[in-house]
Amino acid sequence: GIDDRCGTIRKHPRHRRQHSGDGNQRPRQRCLSESRFLSDFQIVTQIGAGSFGSVYKCLSRVDGCLYAVKVAKRKAKGMADRQRMLKEVYALAALSDQADTAAFHIVRYHQAWIEDSRLHIQTELCTST
Repeated sequence: GIDDRCGTIRKHPRHRRQHSGDGNQRPRQRCLSESRFLSDFQIVTQIGAGSFGSVYKCLSRVDGCLYAVKVAKRKAKGMADRQRMLKEVYALAALSDQADTAAFHIVRYHQAWIEDSRLHIQTELCTST
């Protein structure tokens, strides 16, 4: 059915299990080498690309909602470069915290992380312009 929280057709995420060998089942732990992006999201389609990187329409395996995930093309080179990349995240987070409806045209920020030295930013998926 329709999930009002995220405005998408709700798909129940599959609970991944890993057999422990002792007859008990426990939640699968993510390996350090496993991609958080690919583990937590299913790519539906690429919705944009440019010199900055790519933006994907993704289905969250965690909550079943659709999101936009921006993946930077450029890898961070050192701590100062990483901090410069994170300025976009800080700005989005600050704007998303605004309760003022005047900022309603700003895409809502959900989370960000660095994977393989590349910045990933999860935001709401805008379905209209």
